[in-house]
Amino acid sequence: MCRGPSTPLILGSYVYGRYTEKEELIKLLVSDCDDTNRHRVAPFCVIPVIGMGGIGKTTLAQIVYNDKRICEAFDNGLKNLFSKKRFLVVLYDVWTESCDDWNKLLIPFFEGDQRSKIIVTTRNEGVASITGTLAPHRLQEMSHDACWSLFLHHAFGVRGLDMHARLKEIGEEIVKRCKGLPLAIKTQGGMLSSKLDILIGLRF
Repeated sequence: MCRGPSTPLILGSYVYGRYTEKEELIKLLVSDCDDTNRHRVAPFCVIPVIGMGGIGKTTLAQIVYNDKRICEAFDNGLKNLFSKKRFLVVLYDVWTESCDDWNKLLIPFFEGDQRSKIIVTTRNEGVASITGTLAPHRLQEMSHDACWSLFLHHAFGVRGLDMHARLKEIGEEIVKRCKGLPLAIKTQGGMLSSKLDILIGLRF
């Protein structure tokens, strides 16, 4: 279990050797973004910062985040957003087992109501141990009936069970191989759906 005091959002106010990168990033943030790819992923601008582990991506982002120009340009600060409010936050597919990273992430949330909740989804037992204040809620494989219903929806849609007996056999075998995992079932069902017209035209 992770222990220790909360860490500040940032230590110091200068990124050694990264002045140029800092200024370039701030310029991008305070100016209007190019519209070329804006709606490809999100309706707002997303600026990736890429580099190998330990190269200083997080530190650079923190320095930029706390720069006076950024504070003046944006309605900045999760602390103000969560202050005295009861919130529910969901963090998807968390994988890092760093106590330090987790402590930094939690800092803005301490301003909220103590009745607030955070849900962390992960496949990593170490993450569950570090982040959880309650026993983990463990998801088991779905039942066969639930899997079959999900598969029908994604593979055959409104056609449902109105299919050739051989197609049903194929579907049952696919569901069996997915071993109760809904993502696998949806993926396989979608793949079968895209080929359904061809399969229906075949003679079994």
